[in-house]
Amino acid sequence: MLKYGHSLIRLILVALAFHSITSSRAKSAERQTVAPKSRHRMDRPMLAALFLPPYHLKSTEASLEHRHLANIESVEPILDIAIGDAQGRYIYEWSLDEPWMKLLKVPINECEDQKRVAWAALEAVKWTNGSGLDVAFGPACDYVLATANRILSFSKVPMFTSAGFSEWFKDKANNAELMTRVGPLQDHIALMIEQLSDRFGWVRPTLFYQKAFWESELLESGFCKMMMTGLFVRSANKQSNLSPNPRILPNYEGDGGIREVYAQNLIDNVGVERAVIILCASPDTVREIMLAAHDLGMATSGEYVFINIDVSTGSHAEKPWIRANETNSPENEKAKQAYRALKTISLRRSDLDEYKNFESRVKERAEKKYNYSAKTGKEYEMNNFISAFYDAVLLYAIALNETLTEGLDPRNGHNITSKMWSRTFVGITGNVSIDENGDRYSDYSLLDLDPSQEKFVEVAYYSGASNELKQVSEFHWVGGSPPKDSPICGWDHSKCPEGYPVYVYLLLGSAIFILILMCGFIYFWRRYRLEAELAAMSWKIRWEDLNGDESKKEKKKNKRSRKVHGYQYESEALLRSSSRTSVTSDKRSSSSGATRKISAMIDRKFSIFTRKKSSPTQDKNNQQMNSHNHVDNSQSPFVSNVEGVHFKEGDVEAGDRRVSSPISTNSDATSKKKKSSNEDEFELQTKKSISLRNRKLSFGGLSIKSGGSVETIQMQNNAQIYTKTAIYKGTIVAVKKLNIDPKKYPKLELPRALLMEFKRMKDLQHDHITRFTGACVDCPHYCLVQEYCPKGSLEDILENEKIELDKMMKYSLLHDLVKGMYFLHSSYVGSHGKLKSSNCVVDSRFVLKVTDFGFHKLHAMEDENIDEIGEHAFYRKKLWTAPEILRNPSAFPPNGTKAGDSYSFAIILHEMLFRKGVFYRDDEPSPKEIYDRVRKEPGPDEELYRPQIPESALSDDPVEPHLINLMMGCWAEEPHDRPDFSVIRKVVRSLNKNNETSNLVDNLLKRMEQYANNLEGLVEERTQEYFAEKKKVEDLLHQLLPPSVADQLISGRAVQAEAFDSVTIYFSDIVGFTALSSMSTPMQVVTLLNDLYMAFDGVVDNFRVYKVETIGDAYMVVSGLPERHDQHASQIAQMALALLHKVKNFVIRHRPDEQLKLRIGIHSGSVVAGVVGSKMPRYCLFGDTVNTSSRMESNGLPLRIHVSKQTKEILDKEPGFRLVLRGEVEMKGKGKQTTYWLKGYKDQNIPDFGPEYA
Repeated sequence: MLKYGHSLIRLILVALAFHSITSSRAKSAERQTVAPKSRHRMDRPMLAALFLPPYHLKSTEASLEHRHLANIESVEPILDIAIGDAQGRYIYEWSLDEPWMKLLKVPINECEDQKRVAWAALEAVKWTNGSGLDVAFGPACDYVLATANRILSFSKVPMFTSAGFSEWFKDKANNAELMTRVGPLQDHIALMIEQLSDRFGWVRPTLFYQKAFWESELLESGFCKMMMTGLFVRSANKQSNLSPNPRILPNYEGDGGIREVYAQNLIDNVGVERAVIILCASPDTVREIMLAAHDLGMATSGEYVFINIDVSTGSHAEKPWIRANETNSPENEKAKQAYRALKTISLRRSDLDEYKNFESRVKERAEKKYNYSAKTGKEYEMNNFISAFYDAVLLYAIALNETLTEGLDPRNGHNITSKMWSRTFVGITGNVSIDENGDRYSDYSLLDLDPSQEKFVEVAYYSGASNELKQVSEFHWVGGSPPKDSPICGWDHSKCPEGYPVYVYLLLGSAIFILILMCGFIYFWRRYRLEAELAAMSWKIRWEDLNGDESKKEKKKNKRSRKVHGYQYESEALLRSSSRTSVTSDKRSSSSGATRKISAMIDRKFSIFTRKKSSPTQDKNNQQMNSHNHVDNSQSPFVSNVEGVHFKEGDVEAGDRRVSSPISTNSDATSKKKKSSNEDEFELQTKKSISLRNRKLSFGGLSIKSGGSVETIQMQNNAQIYTKTAIYKGTIVAVKKLNIDPKKYPKLELPRALLMEFKRMKDLQHDHITRFTGACVDCPHYCLVQEYCPKGSLEDILENEKIELDKMMKYSLLHDLVKGMYFLHSSYVGSHGKLKSSNCVVDSRFVLKVTDFGFHKLHAMEDENIDEIGEHAFYRKKLWTAPEILRNPSAFPPNGTKAGDSYSFAIILHEMLFRKGVFYRDDEPSPKEIYDRVRKEPGPDEELYRPQIPESALSDDPVEPHLINLMMGCWAEEPHDRPDFSVIRKVVRSLNKNNETSNLVDNLLKRMEQYANNLEGLVEERTQEYFAEKKKVEDLLHQLLPPSVADQLISGRAVQAEAFDSVTIYFSDIVGFTALSSMSTPMQVVTLLNDLYMAFDGVVDNFRVYKVETIGDAYMVVSGLPERHDQHASQIAQMALALLHKVKNFVIRHRPDEQLKLRIGIHSGSVVAGVVGSKMPRYCLFGDTVNTSSRMESNGLPLRIHVSKQTKEILDKEPGFRLVLRGEVEMKGKGKQTTYWLKGYKDQNIPDFGPEYA
């Protein structure tokens, strides 16, 4: 393909460029003289050349103006921004004061004319020869690219291009060793088409491509021809199953008669045998082909599919059929119908906010700095061809930074290129991967016309890195299904004759008869299956089945836990278990060894502070619980130790909660007396003892800011909320006991209607309703078993002040509630009837689900006596009920009405928006008062008695007016004035549209992120406390031990004793300290020593010494350990002089006129140092040097510095110290020793304390 270009290049190289190539090689040799490991700043900016055509360029074939996708005007602002971004990220350490890269614009003409190729070669020679070119961007035409590449490669200049589609460029070792292709490659498009064809069984596509390609295209004849040739070559080499039929299209020049030409091409080359047509042409040509296909019926029959390769992703990508200058408006509608049969392959655009911001920056830069619209006559439009140049600059900057860091020559293209290939970096579109051959892995989108949105949307995408075609949404086919590889009837129906033989009708009739027989068989078989399922009662759960092996294992595990932790009561083990899952026990980062012990100590202290002691009454109740099978909900949360059915800890499950409050205390006592006989019968009928474990809500104590809601009254009464859970077939389930009197119903009758309801409830599945697991109908254990949601109910979440819910989270939960209710209203259930916030539970994924619906016939058997459950709880349950149902409950069905559910939804909505509790009012009415006021019919001018909207909540966190209007509409007095859930769903969906359009994983992640953010504050607070305590401990350890030794202990390493050959030790004490102490009070002595040693410590900090210890009035300092150095004697001597000067000015508080007499001794020698002891560890020194130093101090004189002979010899090596011979001194255990007095150092003398101390 490039043979003419290659021969011409050879002539140019021989005739014109030999001397420039030679000089370039010489320059390259000079570049290699740089020391390979020297780090240096850039001596000058990197010089880059931009080889692209200008925007206005006259065609050599016709007088048409070609506007290229990638031209100097469109790429220049991108490179400008990329150079600035790269400097801030990677080049700031090496760049000069001026920009790190200078850009030279080299206009390259079109590639049809071989003379222009020669001109491009001359341009490359000129820029390479004289200016020291470092990197090149472009060209975008393969002919020009090959020419420029050959010349620039001799000068070791790396190249970036968004073109290079020819197979010739794949052989990088021989043809393009310094070229990096950052644009789309036809290989990936061919692989995508092959995978798409394999998925739908297509093997014989027709390839239509345009030789002079696109009025607004980049590569003219190169791209389409090469892409189509690639498909054909892969087929010829048996690399794919496709048998393509390539055909060249005539150029579109705006002539109206071209459509007939395209139609004839479709008839001749596609006809009735091939159904898949792959197009590679300009947008106008594609539109004319699709209109021609529409006229022939190919685009509307559903038997043909057109696949358009559009490598750009401009504004025409979503609605490419529209032409703004179309005078015939029906033509656009006709084109839209034709485009339903078209699929488009395009470069995948990034949806990241960063890319959108980048696009805005580029447009702004193009207009303000380069006046783009004035030059080109149109607005700036971004596409992946030109954005690839941004990634190219970043990649070059990364490689340049690494090259400079390693001390290599940055002007050698081989050094740069080797660091750009086989790597992944973060570009403007996300992660960008370059393979080992220097080619970019490109991703492509398959676009499809969505009829509902009336625009092209992504239905699948191809990942170049993984070579995989992934579907993201449903395809839209004209015929409802993918076309076959060959049309069934053809565009002219020539393959489907008008009349059929008689046997065809006979076969058709037989098929219909057989179909009827099959339908009848299926009907009766399904009826038989239904009756069999009703008789099998798969929903039925035996009471003994809740006592599975899992519960026994769990009980053994709990017992082991109690033994290990040493708890006296099982409740303590439960408390410990709950503390593990609390906020305070979240994972903390800590270092090994001592810091882990500190973390464990803090955790233990926290658990001790949060543990509650049991009262004697509770212990007594606990013993009573252990001796009886029945467990009352109002008892203490201690758990009985008897064996039997084991219920695990669980959170609040709606409808199965018991509220204890002083309001219902008397009624509870009365009810216990009434139940005594039933409990005796319960014990006789139960074969196995039962251990029920009631679990408190995992969100902790409930609280609310306002004091005017029913919840506040409930909280002030110290109410506790429980639920029961059990393990059934290895899964934790919620158990809701039915309050059915076993005497009245010793055996439940199960009519067919009730059996049908059980089956329907078992089959009822939705993401936002709880699953019905089964029911126990064995007397007296009547209960319902449902899905367990560990996060508790919506009421509990709203009442917990520690859980912060932003608008997104509230709308998400609200949307879940609406979707669940919409499903119930659309199902056989019809309506809920008992909708309230406590009947909305939240699972572990923070998804809200509606519960406690259905089974109204069973609930009708329950005894609901106001004397039994208390007035407060009885009327509180009615606060969500619609007023018309409160006035006349018997006039409505047991499952309520849809309008009544809308009213209940309004009350819940008020709870969620303002978090003031149910039916908030400023006057704080009781539930009975609210019940009476709502039940009473309002007068003509009387205001409805409904929850109040707090003004403070509206001002602090404004609520959407749509929600306020929706809430007030739902609690309207007349049922027909309330909107149903289809209307509610639309309103809530509009508020939650961001979550509605996202996929399930994104929505789940948002919810979990919000839940994590709620805990983040507490975790951060606890973490800061932990780190503060840890820092205190480490600081204290650094004060007690040398820093190097303390660091070893903190890191968990053992400190080994270490020998030091030469150190200098300082000893001092206070002469007459005993007499001074006898004349002072203990507090005065302590104050004296504290003042003195504080002053000494301030002096010691100025020298390279380590304070070993202070014992009484003795002060010991050493130099030369644990950090070894040769100045230890000098440092100790200078410190001793400084301490004498400090003593000179030291004033004893209680005896200001008395001079403190300090006696100092210094000696040098070898010692051994190490940490002694595990409790109160000390860093101690051992050896004869320590004893000699002490003797030097004790045999010295007040206010003098007594120096041994060994120390004197060391000090003599450093001029400046003045020492006076004292003579021989008899020392205990040492005999006679020659010692000296230290008088001063350089211009510093010992202080003058008077003639008696001279």
